[in-house]
Amino acid sequence: MSKSEMTLRLVTSGAAVIAGSAGLAQAQDVGGFYGGVGISMPSGDGTFYGGSDTYSIDNGALGSIFGGYNVVTGSGLVYGGELALTQGGTIGGDSYYSDTFKLGTTIDLKARVGKVFGTTLVYGALGYSKTSIEDEYGYDYGDVDGVSIGAGFEMPISDNGFIGGDVTKRNLNPTGSGQYGIPTSEYVDGVDLTTVSVRLGFRF
Repeated sequence: MSKSEMTLRLVTSGAAVIAGSAGLAQAQDVGGFYGGVGISMPSGDGTFYGGSDTYSIDNGALGSIFGGYNVVTGSGLVYGGELALTQGGTIGGDSYYSDTFKLGTTIDLKARVGKVFGTTLVYGALGYSKTSIEDEYGYDYGDVDGVSIGAGFEMPISDNGFIGGDVTKRNLNPTGSGQYGIPTSEYVDGVDLTTVSVRLGFRF
């Protein structure tokens, strides 16, 4: 087991203990601004060079930050928007061209809709995601972007603090061009990136 996987397990175990005692916290007003940090485990794969090479996301836990705004309707429906940034991971490979591909910071812009059940906010999300790709030598392959879908929950742990879990799946396709103006599509066919995250946040 890698150190990063061990870290994620320890954080997840700690989160479970906190969540187990979250029932002692009072329900929060989930409307307004919120923000926080998270730790994510990525999975998925990337396909390159006209489908000739497909490699798995080969990475341990990644850090993230997020912030957003919620509106609560009279019927109790919660909707809003969120911006999240997650550290870039790596895509392993052993092709003639490169041994490893590196992802830049992943940007997620999400629209969320949810509802509070008891003290827990449960939501679904639809959004847009973008990241960049380079090889192990720093050669810029350009950007990939596309649609993301996800779901998650948030539970209060104090008057304004919360803990939550989030799963986001992204289907990213090449866009624009990389180094020397060569189209990204010449190198990259697509990237499927899923993150499972534990998140700690604060409502303002």
